[in-house]
Amino acid sequence: KRGAAASTPESEAEMTTWFAFSALTGRLHAFGDAPEPLPGGMGANALPCAIADADEAALPAALREPRALRAAQLWLAQWEGLSPSQRAAVQDRPVKSPALAASSAAAAGSSSTTSHAPSTVRQTTAERWAESHRPPGVVEVDYVTCD
Repeated sequence: KRGAAASTPESEAEMTTWFAFSALTGRLHAFGDAPEPLPGGMGANALPCAIADADEAALPAALREPRALRAAQLWLAQWEGLSPSQRAAVQDRPVKSPALAASSAAAAGSSSTTSHAPSTVRQTTAERWAESHRPPGVVEVDYVTCD
């Protein structure tokens, strides 16, 4: 059911690994189980269907380990229970529990006057990427319309 976290108290206790869902690739990225996420991640990511099916051929070594695989499956179960707006609030950033992070983001957003931060961050990132990948000599053109 969308909007409700698909977790039990036992699964919440097991959620000690940091993961991030990429809006760009649709893959789940592992960031370790340290107190803070590893800055560059673990270099391990997989499609949700490979994680759900425990497809060893499609999983990197770090996610084939039973404890890591179970943590990824629990994380994805919570992710599936989030509404689109809750997903937007937590995608592309490492969190241990997407349901908990979404509820925290919603609480923080209710006291804020601006609720468009996630889309602005993605737009800024895209603009930075475009700027850094523009071929030499190519100038960005701003189109202006006249009456």
